[in-house]
Amino acid sequence: PFLAGTPARLLWLGKDRAMVLDVASGREVAGGFSYPRPFVGLPSAGSAVRADSGAMAVLTGEPAALKPDSHWEAWTQEAGAVSHATVLEDAPVGTPPATNWICFSPTGDLVALSANTSPQIIRVWNLVTGKPVAPAMTMDSRLAFTNARPAAFSPDGTRLAVGASSGLVRVWDVATGRALFDLEPSAPSYIRLVSFSSDGERIATGSAGGLVRLWDAKTGKLIREPIVLDASLGALEFSRDGRLLVTSSADDTRLWDGRTGEPIGAPFAAGGAVRAARFSDDGTRLVTAHNAGAARIWDTATLQPVTELLAHPGLRVPNAEFSPDGHFIRTEASNNHFYLWPVPPAAGNAPVP
Repeated sequence: PFLAGTPARLLWLGKDRAMVLDVASGREVAGGFSYPRPFVGLPSAGSAVRADSGAMAVLTGEPAALKPDSHWEAWTQEAGAVSHATVLEDAPVGTPPATNWICFSPTGDLVALSANTSPQIIRVWNLVTGKPVAPAMTMDSRLAFTNARPAAFSPDGTRLAVGASSGLVRVWDVATGRALFDLEPSAPSYIRLVSFSSDGERIATGSAGGLVRLWDAKTGKLIREPIVLDASLGALEFSRDGRLLVTSSADDTRLWDGRTGEPIGAPFAAGGAVRAARFSDDGTRLVTAHNAGAARIWDTATLQPVTELLAHPGLRVPNAEFSPDGHFIRTEASNNHFYLWPVPPAAGNAPVP
């Protein structure tokens, strides 16, 4: 992932150690660290590294082993070293190992984790102590684990919204493990994506069948009628300021008012089925990642592309993101390689410099 701050830098997880790379030069710079022990797996859904890169969760043990030889650990980092490593007590390993989703709280040292078990059990741990912070939370139906983000913390870390295969989304109180309310489905369909707005006032949910709904995060009431996409949902994301919401499907990509859910402009054809769409931190640009082996950057004010298609011949592109300074994007391809691209400084149709 990109590291917070400027200039743009990447945290690269190698076999034995993590390196910090300067994006502009490609050179290693200070800030990397050695692992306290080898790890054998990362989550199959969600990021193993917290957004501020100050903590990560990894599976340690033997590659082919299940419990008790494998377990999840939390590593916290500071000053270029792992300052603390602790086992997450009774964290489920999954079968096979690493078939887990994981979600870090934006504030506080909390992480939510679940494995592909039935019934579906979700729990939140303290990253420093390794202890659960509340009783386990249970869903009657399974969660999506592939190309999915089925859970999200509220920005203040006090609530956790979790979506399941039945189409139900349940909002939990993190401190007590108590269910606060359910966001009821209109039809059974896997919930693939769940997102809180940055002010914690709204929750956006998206199902595999292309049904997107915008909810009041305090009352659990729908803000507007559901958005029905023509094809399966690929991306659902709020801008950092919560002003915009993006949806994408196999057919098109569209911006919506992040507060009211009303459409902004017309849908735009991104060039093939979109698997991910991310805003720049300032919300002025959008990057789309396509199954057809390309990515593209857009101006959110004009809905016009600011690059040509960024080709990855013969590959799928399941993910892309902006650096915090907005000067670069990182794309992830189906060959497990990552690519870095500069972002043009001016709007309008322009080739990549």
